[in-house]
Amino acid sequence: MLQYLDLRANVPEDRQLVAPAFFVGDRYLVGEDIGGRSLEALIQPFLTSGATEPWAAWEADSGTAEHTILERFRSLGLWTVVGAGCWMASTPVPLPP
Repeated sequence: MLQYLDLRANVPEDRQLVAPAFFVGDRYLVGEDIGGRSLEALIQPFLTSGATEPWAAWEADSGTAEHTILERFRSLGLWTVVGAGCWMASTPVPLPP
């Protein structure tokens, strides 16, 4: 869903799949751009007119987002995947009590 919203709002590729993300209509705020004043500025134009739900066409258009994510993973090299696996394996994760 996040990839779909990113594509719909034309979020630059280097800022896609970043959390937190906030979408109103076809506008967005991502990561460190989210703050009190920036949220007010994002919402203000829609207070009287409203905005369409950004996820409204998700079911019809989700294939594009899925394709984009698959292409992103296909672009990763073998050593990137191996390195990420080794890093994850060496990172201690506390077990729940």
